[in-house]
Formats: sequence, structure tokens, C-alpha cells
Amino acid sequence: MRASKIDNADNFQDEFEKYWQEQKKLASAKLCDDEHLDKEQFNALNDTYIFRGHEPLRDEVLRGFFSYFDLKLFIGFAIAALVDR
Repeated sequence: MRASKIDNADNFQDEFEKYWQEQKKLASAKLCDDEHLDKEQFNALNDTYIFRGHEPLRDEVLRGFFSYFDLKLFIGFAIAALVDR
């Protein structure tokens, strides 16, 4: 992707900020696609992290990315794995 030309050096900071925000959006979308994450939930957690200044709580992450069925299935597999040891 080719960056747009900056005609005025005074606009460099603004143009770089626009570019950087766009790159973050693209990286976030790619991560969500690669990891099969819900983009809205991911962005909400990310925004919360930025606003609070600390990591999201475990329950927030679990609620955001896993349905009740997913968790029930995972717990079943985890218990089975432990029992089979």
C-alpha cells in the first residue's frame, strides 16, 4: 500500500496519526479473522483496556469470546483429559 503524499510538512503529524490509526484497524481486523474472534467484542475489550489502563478481567474476556456452549464443551474436554491421565 502506498502512502499518500504530504504536501505540507506541518501536516506530517496529522497524516502520520491517520496512517497509524488505519494500520491499527487493519491489524485488529486481521487478528480477529485469523483467530476467529468477534470483532465487536474484541474492539470493546481493547477500548476498555485503553480507557482503564489495565488488562481486562478474565470474566470479561470469557464473556466476550466464548458462548456458554463453547465453555461447557471446553470444560468437558478438560475434565476428560484430566481423568484420562
